[in-house]
Amino acid sequence: MAITYDLFVESGPRRKKTMVHVIGLLGCVANGADTEAALAATPEAIRAYRRFLRRQGEMIDPEEPFTTRIIHHVTEGEGLGEGMPYVTFAPDLVPLSEPEVDLYLNRLHGLTDELATWAAARS
Repeated sequence: MAITYDLFVESGPRRKKTMVHVIGLLGCVANGADTEAALAATPEAIRAYRRFLRRQGEMIDPEEPFTTRIIHHVTEGEGLGEGMPYVTFAPDLVPLSEPEVDLYLNRLHGLTDELATWAAARS
């Protein structure tokens, strides 16, 4: 059975400049000039994030099939679609367990290592 990722979407006026948050893959986002483009970019963003997780040693198949579903779409507010820090979705308010904290910290360390390697290669 394919995993389903819940999508939380924020769009600017007239659904322009959209950011899709894949909360189940904390930090995984897709952007687009409009909602349609951002949603179209989401599957590849998920696959890229899953490849990152695999490089970090997590037991995940980046190419395993998955589905997505929009859970919430915010379309009213200032600066939407740009990842504004005041946009909060219900899962953001659920406290993390100790194992989740450890998991997300390990992912953060892996991400900073990859970014440092990437930046060093461009110096």
